[in-house]
Amino acid sequence: MATRRRVKRAEELIKRELGDIFNRELREHNFGFVTVTKVKCSSDLKYAEFFVSIMEKDESIETKKFNRIKRRLSKIRGLLASRIPNMKYVPYLKVTLDKGLDKIETIEKLLEKDSRR
Repeated sequence: MATRRRVKRAEELIKRELGDIFNRELREHNFGFVTVTKVKCSSDLKYAEFFVSIMEKDESIETKKFNRIKRRLSKIRGLLASRIPNMKYVPYLKVTLDKGLDKIETIEKLLEKDSRR
């Protein structure tokens, strides 16, 4: 079992590499502007859940892009394996849509509306 410090370092490494994979190697899949916001690894580093934010105004298009990412998780895992050869295991990936930015935008709109009064 990995120490908490090792897990934290692995999470940071995986986050950086996944971000680079989306920005450089998966451009042809038309995911749009995807940001990897957070990575959580299991204590044995065999599983990793990563959170993505997709900048899209239309929620149905955002959902389609998210589903496209989910369908390509095995390819993303393979690309990740080629980038982190020093890890004993390449974690199995799970992706979750991060709605945090949407909440922030809603709050900002409400505050702006309230300040106009």
